[in-house]
This record gives sequence, C-alpha cells and structure tokens, in this order.
Amino acid sequence: MKRSVHSFLSTRYYFLVLLPIALLMFPNRGLIHDTRLYVFDILNIAHEGIFANDILTIVGTQDKYTLFSYIVAPLFKILSPWAATSVVLVVGQLIWFSGIIALVAKITEDEKATFYGLLSAFLLPSVYFGFSVLAYGEPFATPRIFVEGLTFWSLWCFFNRAYLISGLLVLTALTLHPIMGLVTAALISGVLLQEGRRWWWICGGTAAAGFAIVLASGALPLDRLTASLTGDWLYVVQTRAKYLYVSQWPVKDWSRIILSVSLIPPMIALYTGWQRRLMISALIVGGGGLVVSFIGTDVLHNVLLSQVQASRAIWFAYLMGTVGTGVVIANLYRRSEADGDVFLFLYVLAWAITHIFWPIPGMILGLIASALAYLRITERIAGIPALFRRLVYVMSTMFFMFLAFFRLKFWLLPYNRDRAFGESDGFSGIGGIAGVTHMEVIFVAAIVFVILRLRVKIPSYVTLVLLLVLAVWSVVAWDRRSPEDRGMEGGYNADALVAQIPQGAQVYWEGNAKGSWLLLRRPSYFGNILGAGSVFSEALATEFLNRSRVIHALDGVDYVDVWHPTKPLDTISLRKRVFKRLTRADLITACTDAPELDFMVLSRPVDGAYVGIWHPRTTDQGAPAVETAPDLVPTKAFFLYRCSDFR
Repeated sequence: MKRSVHSFLSTRYYFLVLLPIALLMFPNRGLIHDTRLYVFDILNIAHEGIFANDILTIVGTQDKYTLFSYIVAPLFKILSPWAATSVVLVVGQLIWFSGIIALVAKITEDEKATFYGLLSAFLLPSVYFGFSVLAYGEPFATPRIFVEGLTFWSLWCFFNRAYLISGLLVLTALTLHPIMGLVTAALISGVLLQEGRRWWWICGGTAAAGFAIVLASGALPLDRLTASLTGDWLYVVQTRAKYLYVSQWPVKDWSRIILSVSLIPPMIALYTGWQRRLMISALIVGGGGLVVSFIGTDVLHNVLLSQVQASRAIWFAYLMGTVGTGVVIANLYRRSEADGDVFLFLYVLAWAITHIFWPIPGMILGLIASALAYLRITERIAGIPALFRRLVYVMSTMFFMFLAFFRLKFWLLPYNRDRAFGESDGFSGIGGIAGVTHMEVIFVAAIVFVILRLRVKIPSYVTLVLLLVLAVWSVVAWDRRSPEDRGMEGGYNADALVAQIPQGAQVYWEGNAKGSWLLLRRPSYFGNILGAGSVFSEALATEFLNRSRVIHALDGVDYVDVWHPTKPLDTISLRKRVFKRLTRADLITACTDAPELDFMVLSRPVDGAYVGIWHPRTTDQGAPAVETAPDLVPTKAFFLYRCSDFR
C-alpha cells in the first residue's frame, strides 16, 4: 500500500498540466441534463415537500432508488441551487480526478505512460452512450460522477489488497446510483472469475443472495420481471428516450465506441496479471451490457431490463480505450520514434475524421492503427513499414490542408463568423473556439508535438509562462453555465411574480420546468424533462403524453417527439422554439383541458389577460435575453396568466 501511495504521489508534477486541461475539458455546465431532476428532488427534501403537488412527486422518479438527494439536501438549505450544485460538482470532480489518476498510475506503474494515458482520456471525446446522452466525467452534478470516481478508488483499493475498503466503496456506489454501482461490482467480479473456479461459486452465490434481498425488500416487484412496455408507455419511451435502444444508435456513436474499445487488445498485450484481467473484464462487462440491452429493451421491451439500462456498462471499457491511447503511444515511442509518430498521427487522424466528418472511414483508420499497435507490441512485426509511414504522413498533410481550406471558407461567410463565438460542442471538450472543434485543436497539437519533440529546445521560462496561462484560462473558463441559468440565478427579480402564486400551485413555464422549480419554487405542470424518466413509471409516461397534448395546442410544439437526435442541432433547436401566436381562446382551451393547471408563464402577451410580468436579465446584466422564434424580437419579458380567469 505504501508503495502504491508513493507511486500515486510521484505523478504530482504532471498535475501542473493535467489538472488545467481537465478543468477545460470538464467544466461546470450548471443545471442541465439530469441535474434538473436531481435538484428537483433535493429541493423537495430540503424544503419539506414544496413540490408535493408536482406530477414527479406524485408518481415517483428514479430518485427513489438513490440516497444521493438525501445526502446533499442539507447543503441546499444553506446555499442557492446554483451555488450548491457547483459545490457538489467540485466535490464530485475531486473524487473523479483523484480516482482516475490513482488507478491509471497503478495500472501503468510508469510516470510517462500515466501522463499520456490521462492526457488522452481528458482530451479525446468522452461521450460513450447513444445520441451523446451520457459521457464519463460529466460536467454537471449527478450521482454518476461520484460513482465513477468511487469505481476508480474501489479498483485501486482492490488491486492494493484493501478488500474491505473496496467492498465498502462498491456498496456506497450502489446506494448512490444502483445502475452504475452494478457495473462497478461486475468489473470486480469479472476480475475474480478469471482467478479460479471457486470464484464462480462465490460470485454467483453473492449475486443470487443480493437479488433475493432486493426482491424481499419490495424494491423490485416480481411482476416487473416479466412485464413488457406496451401501448402509450412504449410509445413515449421509444419516442422520447430513443437513446435506450442500441439498435437506433447512429453510425457515429458506434464508430466512436469501436474506435476507443479497439485500443483494449493492445493494452491486454502490454500487461500480464491483474491489469490484463481488468481489461478483459471491462470488455466482457461492456459488451455484455450492450447485448443484454439489445435483447431486453430493443427486442423484448422488458420493463426491468429497460430500466436497468445495461448499455451503460460500456462506459468503463470506453474510458480504458481512451486511456489506452496514451499508454500505447508511450510504449511505442520506447520501441521506436518512428513507430510512435506514425501511430500518433494515424490514431488522432482517425478520431478527427470520425468526430468531424466521416465516421466509418475514421473508424477503419482507427482499427488499422490499433491492429498495427497490437502487432508491434506482440513483436509479430519488427516495425511499421517505411512505405506505410510515408502514406500516413501524406494522409495527415492532406487532411491538415483540407481543414485549413474548410476553415478559411468558413470564415469568409459572415453568418458563420457570427455563430462561431456563441456555440459549443455540448457535453465534452473545450467547446467551440471560434467555430473550431476540439478534435481539430488536438490534431494540430499532435503535429506540433511531433515537429517540436526533441528537435526544438524550449526555454524553461517559456514553459512556465505557458503553464500559468493554461492554469488561469482553465479557472476562468471552468464556469460555463448557460445564459438561462445565469438569468434565473438567485431568483432574479421574481418576487412580484412569486407573490401572486400560492404555495403548491402548479405552473407551466413555457418550454421547460426550470422556471417553475428554480425561480418560482412551485410545482411544474409540464416540462420536456418530465419525459426523461418515463421508462421508470407507466403513470408518468401516460401523464406526460396527456399533458404534452395540452401544451402542444398552446405552444405548437410536439414535446413528445421534439427530440430528434439524428437531426442537425439547428433543426432540433428550431423544433423546440415557440412560434404560435397566442390568443385568449388558446388560454381558455388550455386552462379548461387541464384542471390541475393554475398558472402559466409565457413569452407571448395577450393584452388584458396577463396579471404579471417578469423581465429576465439582459446582456449587460450578465445574461442574454431569451429567444423564442426567429420572426419575433428577443424576449424581454415573460407574462403571468392565472387559469382561474379563463375557466
């Protein structure tokens, strides 16, 4: 154990580079994605049932399977949701970053390989799930980032023979996020099963006993084992939660997964002992999860298997693949400078092509790179042929010239220049730097690295200045919350609105539930996020469908079918915008068809009908105004309507 701790601490000098890069690649995105659902439950616990009348509270959510909300609820009594969420994310990132550094250092037992492995894990795309829904090290606060960090530490303890601590960490992971915690348990079980036949009996008996305890506790009703998603429930899940169906994942997702996982065989060839068993376990658990998900969800529509979402098990294998990129590069450079150069060029080129332009050709290049690395590591070839090396250099040069031409053409169009400074890549990456994706930056950085490495001596003071710039940039750029979040933070000037809405009244805030939950602290009648948990409750799915029809008539947006992940971002954004002109008749229809609805906050005024106005922060106050449609001026106000006035 002491030796392992010393090995972990010996990588401290690399932190000067790795941690700023980690902060850039995994920033604080604020209250987005599943964070909204968790914050809803946390606020309901912290403030003694303020959302008791909300449909999510009535039918229940996936939060009933985790202790996460109860653990962090006290913090939300002290701080605002925005500040508390940032604190939770910081704690989660500390566990995650320290855990992955410790585990990779333990696996490689080599400082240079550790550095390259971590660098590639931070820089390469982290999205491992279909339609870019989930990524490792997510830049927002959910139990997943904690469980991933606990997975790293649990494995680190396990391979340092601290079995009791490892087991306790697995149990903690299960209480925070059962689905992800099961993956952690499966990874360790996969390692043990390779050590001898007796572990098959021990692991099998433990799994059976755990399953029996869950059944006896009532946490898993027996009827769910054989029940199937049918009717409206199936329709809502298939339409709103397409990402659960691996057969619907686009080619780009599969190309990215295959490209990353293809590096695990070279990693298996590099190591013996427990490292090799861990890599094999990651492959089996990840591949098995995809197969179980396809059979249970896509084919059988089984309720339990759909809720388990076994396809998430691919996350660790995907991460080990990205780590393996740097580890393999470090190993090949030890064997031959030329071999290291050609693999670096070829693999980064494969990622850039896959991520930016053509998934299948990029994936094929990546598979070729992985195969060459495997053959070189196993010494089945003495080195990568010179002719092939020249071909890779020519391909990289041509791609660089193509990117340069593409970007030059991009910048010649004023429309593109205007958009470039306001968009980002989404979940991972440093976002759009003037329209340039982070894979383009990595590709150019790889070229610069090969040119400068051992050829140009950089003065130490220049290195120090660059590190300081990187550190300052990472801290300044870490907080990347949306204008919408900043516009609501601290309940911005909403007192007059809140005063007219009684506690417990259900409010529809146009387009989402965040305004109702976070600004008004009132139950939300409807929001697109409600459909995210539809697989966990038939009642929620049915109610989501019914309420979406009411709001569709009011907004003109089909919220059940609004999410088209295969469409361009502009198309999806356009589908979510509210175009419909509002009339008094629309208000009467909505309030009559929805007896539970008490108030509406809409961006469209009807003269003489609204009872209050709220002005979001403008650009000079810290957040841009909200837009509803291209043919309307930016929204300078939201209007409060009382349903009792229209019934």
